[in-house]
Amino acid sequence: MRLHRIRRFRLVGSLAAGVVLSACGADAATGVELLSGGATIAVSLEYTAAPPSSGLPRVQVTGLPEMIEVIWDVESAPCLIAEASGVLAESVIEIQIHRAGDPLGDCASVRVAYHYVARTQAVAPGRYDVRVIDATLGLSPREVGRRSVVVTAGAAG
Repeated sequence: MRLHRIRRFRLVGSLAAGVVLSACGADAATGVELLSGGATIAVSLEYTAAPPSSGLPRVQVTGLPEMIEVIWDVESAPCLIAEASGVLAESVIEIQIHRAGDPLGDCASVRVAYHYVARTQAVAPGRYDVRVIDATLGLSPREVGRRSVVVTAGAAG
């Protein structure tokens, strides 16, 4: 099992990415309109891959002191790399998980379960409507979860 910590990267299309993601087409739901006109917010992402398990997909969104944490467990094609980004517009936060095939991956054509943990940074206290978007390269973006959460102030130090 590999743990990936990725802050930012640019998605680069390749033949390998297209081949890996072609198996994801059956998972694609109707695309959604992405949030526009907001401010970019920093989002960190950690993820692991493991054998598939039951009860997938699942999404959990939690408001914490000065941050929002999103946990997304989903089964999909193997050898995906990912990053996350965020947009804040008024009281709406959209967290996008950008996924693409790893052109350097040595992959078998089996499905795997991914566990993604995305965390926003330095979010002001308040109530937010959080949208979680799967932005897989080559597919229309789709909403995988939505929840209203309350972000609290951090501990005084």
